[in-house]
Amino acid sequence: MKGGLVLGGTIVIGQFGCKPIQRSIFQMADIAEGPAIGLGKFDADFWIEILADNTILLKSPKVEMGQGVFTGAALLAAEELDMPVDRIKVTHAIVNDKEPADVLGTGGSSSTGNLFVPVREAAAMMREALKKSASSIWNVSIDAIETNEGFLTNGDKKLSYYEITQQTKKWKIPNKAPKLKPHSEFKYIGTEVKRVDLVDKVMGKPIFAVDYEIEGMLYASVVESPYLNGKIAKVDTKKAEAHAGVEGIFVEGDVVIVVAKNRYVAEMAKRKIEVAWQVDKKWEQQDIEDIVQVGKGKFANMQKEGNVQKVLDKKDSGTYIEQEYFTPAAAHAQMEPKGAIAHYKDGKMLVITGTQQPLPERNAIAKALGLKKEKVEVRNGFLGGGFGGKFYLTRSIYAAKIAKKMGKPIHLLSSREHEFMNGYYRPSTHHIMKAKISKEHTIQAMQHDIATGDMIFEYIPPIAQKLLGADPSSCHGALIEYNIEHRVANAWRTNVPYITGIWRGVGILATTFAKECFMDEIAQTQSIDPFELRKKHLTDMENERLKNLKGILEKVEKESGWKDNKPKDIGRGMACALDRKTAVAAVAEVIVKDHQIKVTKFTLGIDCGLVVNPDGVRMQCEGAIMMGLSSTLYEGLYLQDGKVAHSNFHQYPVATLKDTPEIKIVFADEQGEEVFGVGEPPIAPVAAAIANAVFDLTGKRLRRLPLNLEGDSEGSV
Repeated sequence: MKGGLVLGGTIVIGQFGCKPIQRSIFQMADIAEGPAIGLGKFDADFWIEILADNTILLKSPKVEMGQGVFTGAALLAAEELDMPVDRIKVTHAIVNDKEPADVLGTGGSSSTGNLFVPVREAAAMMREALKKSASSIWNVSIDAIETNEGFLTNGDKKLSYYEITQQTKKWKIPNKAPKLKPHSEFKYIGTEVKRVDLVDKVMGKPIFAVDYEIEGMLYASVVESPYLNGKIAKVDTKKAEAHAGVEGIFVEGDVVIVVAKNRYVAEMAKRKIEVAWQVDKKWEQQDIEDIVQVGKGKFANMQKEGNVQKVLDKKDSGTYIEQEYFTPAAAHAQMEPKGAIAHYKDGKMLVITGTQQPLPERNAIAKALGLKKEKVEVRNGFLGGGFGGKFYLTRSIYAAKIAKKMGKPIHLLSSREHEFMNGYYRPSTHHIMKAKISKEHTIQAMQHDIATGDMIFEYIPPIAQKLLGADPSSCHGALIEYNIEHRVANAWRTNVPYITGIWRGVGILATTFAKECFMDEIAQTQSIDPFELRKKHLTDMENERLKNLKGILEKVEKESGWKDNKPKDIGRGMACALDRKTAVAAVAEVIVKDHQIKVTKFTLGIDCGLVVNPDGVRMQCEGAIMMGLSSTLYEGLYLQDGKVAHSNFHQYPVATLKDTPEIKIVFADEQGEEVFGVGEPPIAPVAAAIANAVFDLTGKRLRRLPLNLEGDSEGSV
């Protein structure tokens, strides 16, 4: 967007106005995968080291946060190095300009796709360099040398990769990456392997950022306003300073930081700090409901084909349908709270943390401390869950500032309460769907209006903001993909009094909930099978994305037993979605017990192109299903008396093991040549499939999440 679309848009705006460009950018942003840029130079030794035990160390610029990206990267390296996957170790690249770094961060379901070529190229360059060295050692043609599971051979001659490194003083690195293996020759990619981080996790090794220790380390805890937009009017730290074990108390803007000899002391002393907060307005949930409404905020047209209004207004025998749908704000609720360790020594700052953006984190720390970037090094530990919640607002800058002031290592860790009360959240949404259906059950026109807050808007260039008018992430999936002659999608950008940001799948859980529940309501009014209605409106088989969606729909229809007889006490619902280039379809089966919805079976099909790590894809799908189920049935973040009403999990319920249904993951019949996203797409159809199943069982249409909200006139079943 920075380099192409937006620049092009500025040229065209003066001639034709911004609306067509605005729609083009929205549609391209909705389809495009994250670009493979910003991964640094591609020298083999920049990415890969050969260790003394003849294993490979691969330095990943992408962050491991449970999604299995390390295992996928190991498979890619194994393929070109001809090395068994269990002989490849993967670690986070250190952000210090000496190892590969990624300006984009880890998110957007783009990691494996971004790494698919660069890692293989680096591995292939390493392989060819080893072969060139072996050819010199043995005085034979490079074509006469073969690689096999970490060894090079020529007749009866055999040396390990590591032995070659010990006999090589000057490397002959290829000027460009050698030709990569064709897919037909893949030996490791696409095979079932154990996770490369499995043993360390099972053995409880200190691999997460919050587990690291530095000798002489002090512990910090943060006090922030419990009120939205609260400012410090007056602060008294005398009682906290007198607490035994307290090493210092610092006020940074509207944040108070307690530093102590251990974490317990820091937390106890924090409770003794007396702060008077200045609050201009104590927001209530109804205020948010009033703000996030279609028709309020800044308008942006995202899609316009045909003449929707004319068809909707036409007085004929067609059927007109209009409905509203709502989703609440939500917390990330990841297992590991945010934390960081900072150590300032000899003019250099070392930060150990868990962030989805280690390179931007390094740059932000350097700017905040007035240091040159090369004086700051960021080391990333494993993340105990990310989901977009560790993209922004990490605690590293606070830790670094205090470490520099005190000259001692600082370990700063958020409490669970702090995470809930002072984090950033998924924005709430309001949708209005309209459609006109002909006597032949064909959807003639459809309109999708969405009101929602931002996820990335403030982080994109001003010229892009002007062009777009609304956030492409929070509106992701709002476009109508079906082959409907007249279709339009509009957005209303609304500003709420708390920070909203990226959440797994960005906006697609909410947008798919509205669109696919609406499709189900159309099917109901037309007495047509929901699968048949969708397939009827997937006619453009020249469009590869729609072709893949239709294919996975047909596969899931069969594999889920959709047409089989079912007991009367079970409801069955379906939904589908396109997330960038990945197609997903789902069937949920539910029961209702004690007025609560329980999902008993969930079948999800996915066409994500080439499957690098089958087990990893299944795990990502299972995780997305459970996170989507949790958001669908339980989760909602609300305001009360100017505060977030949830301080911990006793007030913010999430799905637990007892909520886990039987899960069946179905792959497409054919795999493509490209690698598409997996981490986010499976969450898209979850809420709609469950809500549609509830209607099938009870005859009650629930249009507001969470569905299990007791006492709500619409949510109670």
